[in-house]
Amino acid sequence: MESDEPQRFFLAFFKCIRIPKALFARTARDTYEWGNNGELERITEDHYSQTLYSYHFGEGNDARKFMQDIEADGIASLYGKSWSEWYIVEESWRKRTRKYSSPDDAKRNQFTILGLLMSVFPDAWSEIAWEEIEAQLWEVAETTCVPFLSVLTTADIEDYLAYSSRQCNLPTIGYTELETTGDVSYLELLQSIICILSTNYNQPWAARKELMALKTNSSKRSNAAIGFAFASLPLSWATSKTEMQWLPNEAPSTIEVMAYALLAGVSSAETISTLSLQNLSLESRVLVAFCEAKRKSFSPAYLLLRESFAELTNSYGRSSMEYLLAGTALVSCCNEGLGGHAAEIIANSVFPSLYGPDGVPVKVEFPQQTFPMMAIADCLLGQSKFDEAREILLRVLEYPLMDFNLPNIAICTELRLLKMSRRQRKAPSDSEDWERLGRVFSQFDVVTDSIKYECLEELVSFLSVLKPRDKPPQIFEIVKVVNNYHIEEYKGSADSKKNLVSNIESLQLYKNELNLFTILGPQLHYCRKMRDRFPHATVDFIERIGAANWQRFQRIQGLMEPVNLMDVTVDTAASKFQDSGLGSSLGSELSGNHILGIQQDAKSVVSIRSFMETEQGATTLQSMPPEDSEGNRICYICQKTLKDVHHESQWKRHAFSDLRPYVCIVEDCKANSVQFASRSEFAAHLTEHQSYKTWRCTKCDTSSQSFDFIQDHVARNHPLSTPAQQGCQIEELSHLRDLSTQRCPFCNDIPGHANFVGHICHHLEETSLSAIPREEDEIDDDDGEGMSWEGNLPGDVDKTEVERAAVEGILQKPQPDPITEPSKDEWDFAVEEIPEESRPEPVMEHDNDEERRGGSWDDEERRGGSWDASTSTKNKKKKYDKKSRRRVASF
Repeated sequence: MESDEPQRFFLAFFKCIRIPKALFARTARDTYEWGNNGELERITEDHYSQTLYSYHFGEGNDARKFMQDIEADGIASLYGKSWSEWYIVEESWRKRTRKYSSPDDAKRNQFTILGLLMSVFPDAWSEIAWEEIEAQLWEVAETTCVPFLSVLTTADIEDYLAYSSRQCNLPTIGYTELETTGDVSYLELLQSIICILSTNYNQPWAARKELMALKTNSSKRSNAAIGFAFASLPLSWATSKTEMQWLPNEAPSTIEVMAYALLAGVSSAETISTLSLQNLSLESRVLVAFCEAKRKSFSPAYLLLRESFAELTNSYGRSSMEYLLAGTALVSCCNEGLGGHAAEIIANSVFPSLYGPDGVPVKVEFPQQTFPMMAIADCLLGQSKFDEAREILLRVLEYPLMDFNLPNIAICTELRLLKMSRRQRKAPSDSEDWERLGRVFSQFDVVTDSIKYECLEELVSFLSVLKPRDKPPQIFEIVKVVNNYHIEEYKGSADSKKNLVSNIESLQLYKNELNLFTILGPQLHYCRKMRDRFPHATVDFIERIGAANWQRFQRIQGLMEPVNLMDVTVDTAASKFQDSGLGSSLGSELSGNHILGIQQDAKSVVSIRSFMETEQGATTLQSMPPEDSEGNRICYICQKTLKDVHHESQWKRHAFSDLRPYVCIVEDCKANSVQFASRSEFAAHLTEHQSYKTWRCTKCDTSSQSFDFIQDHVARNHPLSTPAQQGCQIEELSHLRDLSTQRCPFCNDIPGHANFVGHICHHLEETSLSAIPREEDEIDDDDGEGMSWEGNLPGDVDKTEVERAAVEGILQKPQPDPITEPSKDEWDFAVEEIPEESRPEPVMEHDNDEERRGGSWDDEERRGGSWDASTSTKNKKKKYDKKSRRRVASF
């Protein structure tokens, strides 16, 4: 069959779905690239390109006939419009061709694709639509050519050369020497620039120094490459134009003028250029205007485009990509410089086909069509024509932008719709807007810095009008994305970075005010309980403590597996315990820091459900377990027989050793996941955070806790010739934290230096008690003592919601409702209720000096502090004995 001609087989070996028509159409046009003199030069076809084209497209290099034939034979179908067209290969033909091709055939066809791409890929800044053409061809490079090159070997190249030399009708790769050593130097320079920019991604001042050290060998093309590299650096690195330290050579070339226009602007480019910008070629003038638009210098860009637009229309025609790009830039610059009304008039003149006969925006048929539509929507927004702008923006969103890897356009469209909603004063918790905001932040990580800035600004605006009771959809997912964003990655100007930092700080305030937790499932229930108990604690801190409590609950579930009481005993008398003060405890070694990872099964659900349905959470530790009929004391946490436990202090020591309530309170601590078993271990760990470091600039005494900040400060404000000299200007200092003024992260109180650790331990112990599961039948008998976690405070949580979240976090299938009378099997893992004493008030101000000191267990026992057990009534003791006997029987 004609459709099975081998010249077409390479079409089956593209790894991308869409093959851009430009890959074939550009073989018939002249190709230009920048010469070492900084001017455009026409490239003559080499022998390889000539034979490649003639083999696949015929002797006359008729790519148009080739494209018509593959459509007529059903090999591929054409989609899009003249501005942007692509082929999609018929799948059955692709599979059949690949099936009957040998591995060597596959390699040869991959070489064909690589040769075509290299011959038509545009040189940067060589044509008006170079960026758009590059974007279309890049999908082929990324999916097909780069993977092929990554596995290509020297032997593969030699085999291909030998095979093609034996076939007179196949293209042969020829060895051609570069015209001058300047070409080699230019390629080496480009490699150095890429290395500098990639290795100094977060240190633009270092990139500047290395770029200035590069040698150009008097090549204006190489010098311009350095200029473009300077222009790509973040705007925050330079505080003045003198720090740019890059200028074109004498009698600057066209490419150098464009580089300086992108770096410093058109007016600066004119001052260093001996020739007027009007004397440049049409393409160069339009590209300089694009440079100004990127710098947000809209008035100069508008003037250049307006003066060149008629010539561009005559040269390229209205159906060209060049017309679309220049027209879009003209409308956008006019809107920013002269206002929406004038821009709307120009837009209707330049793009009359964007509206149908009925005045309704037409359906988007190709990605680039969205460019002018967005520009026109901006004109309408500036005039408060919201309904008309909304019609256009919704049309844009109907197109599958994400299929074409265009998240920036999709998010910019969503942001405009959100701004309109705010201007029209829609309800702050409107579900449609928050779902739209959720879609914006779902692509937050892949968009540009300028769009990230707008996203965060919009989020702050929406949060500022929310009330604590508002629960808009997607809010938790959005806050989670923001939490993972690092401000150090931002590459905008210094002023915009300051504004971004301010927005991040505002987000943290709203996060605490609105209780915007970023964790879901049963952990969230613990967080909401803590929020009610400690309204001054930050959300981030509560999340860490709440997550630790959920891990504690899971670990305790594992401890409650049935054991033989006759074989397992715990000797608590031999344990050594020291008080929480920072003194004798400092020498304690950390031990027992491993957190058990317990796999939950269906048996755990009843206990979890029982706990989640509890109206009140325990805040006091039950008194020492009484002896059962056999004379044993059974720990209701670990289910083991206690040996030599005769005093409440011994019992408390054992109970909190099981609970491991002590977790580090310092943010970003590497040991945040560790649950310490004793106060002494916890106090010993906190000594690691007693000191902190700062770095100081010895020139001006500027200091910071961030070394990168001081390093950047020295590089920008006190530039030196060598990194070694720069390091001598940075002094490292060590400081001790002043605990006398440190506030408690739970209650915001100031316990004082001597009482700080003991005060924190009280809160951690209190919080850990809520992780003890409780049996369901004891809920009804709850005497109402203890801390109430479910109130009318902002952290109030719906019990059924939490119950569902807890169960779904463990089992994939729904579980039956909890029963009120547990069966014999369920008694094996159900947990006894902890008798509670009256709940203390939230810790805001302490009236008891002893409690502030956080003394030893014996001191607490003597004074009857908040952690003393309440006196058990006879009824409770009988109830405990009865349940203990039942549990022993079940073993």
